[in-house]
Amino acid sequence: PDKLIERRLRALRMGFVRPPPKDRKYLEVKTNIASRAKAAVRALGVHSELNRAAGRAFHFAAHAALAAKPTIGAEEFKRAKHVIKQGNIARHSWADVEDDMSENQGDT
Repeated sequence: PDKLIERRLRALRMGFVRPPPKDRKYLEVKTNIASRAKAAVRALGVHSELNRAAGRAFHFAAHAALAAKPTIGAEEFKRAKHVIKQGNIARHSWADVEDDMSENQGDT
C-alpha cells in the first residue's frame, strides 16, 4: 500500500493524473456495451449541436440535421448523418450482443 501511495503522489506531482474537465463526466458501463454506449453518446452530442445550429430543439436527430443543413453545410451534414446512423444502430440493433445477454441474465 505504501508503494501505491508513493506512485500515486509521484503521478500527481508529474502531471500524469488530472481532474476531468469541468464540463465533462465519465460514465461507467459494462464492457460488452461500451462501444455501443460511445456511439450513442456521440450521436446525442451531435443532436445537441444540431439543435443549437438549427435554433430550436428537435425530437429526432435527423430532423435537427435537416433543419441545420443550411447553417452547417453539406460536409458537416453528411458527417452528422453518419454519426446519427451509428447511434441508431448502437441503440436498436441487438443481434451482436444476444450471447452476452444470455451470459448476464442475473445482472442488472
